[in-house]
Amino acid sequence: MMCYTPAALRMLDYLGISLHSVIDRNLQEFVEAKVLELAEVDASAREHLLLPIAAQAWRQLKTSASRLGVDIYIVSAFRSLTRSTMPPATRMSLGIGDLDLANIRLM
Repeated sequence: MMCYTPAALRMLDYLGISLHSVIDRNLQEFVEAKVLELAEVDASAREHLLLPIAAQAWRQLKTSASRLGVDIYIVSAFRSLTRSTMPPATRMSLGIGDLDLANIRLM
């Protein structure tokens, strides 16, 4: 049986999410990373921090891509709760299509 921390249980309760629905989906609780390493600084001076093993893998991937003439960058996939829960019809009515969102993230 899965165990959840008291903090996670309080958050589920606050959000109105039943523990049963979480267990049914076999969702695990993951502990927040305690050690992060600078993997890259983007053109806007935003620092991208990753777990050390992921940062090392990223630098190797970026170096290999560069040797092939391909530039790759870390981008944030963060979406606010409001944006994440916005129905597709609402996004479309605001003129925000899925391709527009992809292009925005790629810039």
